[in-house]
Amino acid sequence: MNASALKIVLCALSLAICNSAPAQTNYPSQPVKVVVGFAPGGSTDQVARIIADGMAARLNQSFVVENRPGASGNLAAGQVARAHGDGYTLLLSAVGLATTAAFNPEILQAHPTQDLAPVALLAYTPNVLLASDKSGFKSVADVIEYGKKNPDGLSFGHSGYGGGLHLTGEIFSVRSGVKMTQVPYKGVAPMMQDLLAGHINIGWDNLSTALPVARSGKVRALAIAAPNRSPEMPDVPTFEELGYKNMDFGAWFGMHAPKSISPKLAKTLSEQLSAVLDDEKVRQRIAALGIQIIKSKSPEAFLAYVDSNITQWKEVVDQANVKLNK
Repeated sequence: MNASALKIVLCALSLAICNSAPAQTNYPSQPVKVVVGFAPGGSTDQVARIIADGMAARLNQSFVVENRPGASGNLAAGQVARAHGDGYTLLLSAVGLATTAAFNPEILQAHPTQDLAPVALLAYTPNVLLASDKSGFKSVADVIEYGKKNPDGLSFGHSGYGGGLHLTGEIFSVRSGVKMTQVPYKGVAPMMQDLLAGHINIGWDNLSTALPVARSGKVRALAIAAPNRSPEMPDVPTFEELGYKNMDFGAWFGMHAPKSISPKLAKTLSEQLSAVLDDEKVRQRIAALGIQIIKSKSPEAFLAYVDSNITQWKEVVDQANVKLNK
């Protein structure tokens, strides 16, 4: 190659580098879409909107929440997995992806550790055991006593077969040694209606969505599936306190991106999300929902967390002998 040709090549390379730099340094230069796999108003949607507001304020760019409900977040995950990895389409992910990966991975449109790129763990809310005020149950001991005296009379409601609330109820039945019949519903709302009416004995919910109803006095929170009591329900014991080991189950919320996102951009997003979660106003808004902020140190740490969570749910499925074809 002669000197003139070499000069042309070097100039072209220099121009290409200069032209590509703004795409990295100016992110985000256009609105960012945050896809949520659940309907507006639920915990995942509320967390998404708080995070979107925080990111918009911090990065001076719109972060727009788009709801794509269906199949426990599966449809939204598939949509994001098929998007470009340029950072302008993100997924506000939730525990449903992990329980599905553990219980029925064949139906996943996007596996959370194989088909999506981890960005950051954001928050967590524990599962809670509830009883209607009509049931007469004032403690977990009351539930166990009733179940032993009525072997076929104890039923628990949950928001969907194979989900985290269902699996938590199944493993509690195993560890308490009391037979409990699971009653699936299409979401928490219809389950709560039947619980209030006394059609089911007990029900499982996330602390965040159970909080308003429990505070109203219409249902009683009997125990929380967490290592520590919740500041939002300080009088409600943990299962650990009551002698039930390894009853630490709940719903996590995180951020995923298309698999093709660059590691550098994923790290940048992770760092920005961490900074947003340190903002006092954001922390107060999330805490008011009964949700605890839990940050991952890096995208790699979030990947390890989700992988461990899938393993945990697989163990529950095996120990409780939950069958796919019910």
